[in-house]
Amino acid sequence: MMSPPSETFSTSDLIKLFRSDQQQAMAEKDAYANLCVVSTVDSNNQPRSRTLVLRSMGEDLAIFINKSSPKWSEMKGGIALQTYWASTQVQYRMSVSSIEIDKKTISESWQLRPDIPKKMDWIYKNTHQQSSEVQDLDQLRAEIDKIKNVDDLTATDQATGLILKPEVIERLNLSTEDGIHDRRLYLKEEQHWIEKQLVP
Repeated sequence: MMSPPSETFSTSDLIKLFRSDQQQAMAEKDAYANLCVVSTVDSNNQPRSRTLVLRSMGEDLAIFINKSSPKWSEMKGGIALQTYWASTQVQYRMSVSSIEIDKKTISESWQLRPDIPKKMDWIYKNTHQQSSEVQDLDQLRAEIDKIKNVDDLTATDQATGLILKPEVIERLNLSTEDGIHDRRLYLKEEQHWIEKQLVP
């Protein structure tokens, strides 16, 4: 017997599904609703993961980062992204490609950041690169206190961001009534996506 034809989706359909799930987590006041775990592979071929704020750029997903971070060069080798919202028991895993966000958008978005992240970007540029070693937290606090007139600061040339373009999406719903987890894989084929049901 032949399998029934797979339903197809557009990228917009799947981003809407993701955002619908995310909004439900927000409604449940899930502390991780706006966060994601980004994984890369370092120069020693070791996996590295970190938690970042997941942002919206029009119809796209995006992250803001600093080029002084080791993750900047690692991301050129590919990015895996994961979200999990315990409040709704929904998980997403994605393999994504990326496009650097234009400088004008970065500059405008940067001005909306809180004061400490703005100061940190200038510390990354002039004093200590991200992930570098300092004596202790008091040393870092002292460097931050030296920066005055935050309103006069602008985005550094190292401040950037990436628009994330999903290539593979997997959605796992653990909250099914019968306890059989609903795991679906979405594979991109040219201009559309194919859905496959997976054994959880």
